[in-house]
Amino acid sequence: MKKLAILTATLMIFSSCKEHVDKSNLSHHEQHPGCKHEEELGKVRDTFNLKLISLYNSNLPVAKLISKSDSLIKDFKESNSDLHTDIAFLCEAQINYFNAEMLYKNGYYQKSINELHKSNPFGNSTGDIAAGIAANYIKLEEFDKAKIFVDSIGKGYYLYEYALANYYETIKAKNEAVKIYKNIIDRKSHQERFYYKSSALRLEELERENPTFLHEIIFPTRKPRDETFKK
Repeated sequence: MKKLAILTATLMIFSSCKEHVDKSNLSHHEQHPGCKHEEELGKVRDTFNLKLISLYNSNLPVAKLISKSDSLIKDFKESNSDLHTDIAFLCEAQINYFNAEMLYKNGYYQKSINELHKSNPFGNSTGDIAAGIAANYIKLEEFDKAKIFVDSIGKGYYLYEYALANYYETIKAKNEAVKIYKNIIDRKSHQERFYYKSSALRLEELERENPTFLHEIIFPTRKPRDETFKK
């Protein structure tokens, strides 16, 4: 609850800064000292994200990558800066997710699941986290558990349908997968989504006489976009 309160307060300050129009002789920061703190917090977060991007782009072995990511969080926790303290738990969750991605890619599926559970500071495994856990359980061939977490992604979440179609492919439920892929590509508003073209390709494959089925569910990356943080 404390972490949720911190996050809520941070978002409220940010919103206030964005919406305020200064009509007095005082500077904006003099009227709203919290806005300056928010700007400084944003710079710290951007610096963290640039370091995270470099880890994503690295070709180091998984053990060294995780060692470097864990060191990054250790530095945050041991910092005397209030700015680091304010967002340390969010950055730690992001590192846990990064670790989970790297472990998944390298075949350490149970360890990846453990990191994904750690990456959620609020306790519920939904969205990307649920998709990642489901992806791991598919690799472990624990299909019942995988389905539980596919359902936990949440209807209406941007990749729910795509992940569900992936799941049906893994259990060779062709008709169910085809139906969902068709629903996705029939919605032209989704053409810019990364999974739109993938859905079309999967549909094309499944409509072959002897299709090759997927043996995985999408594990969504949380790599920050480079252009967002480069100044």
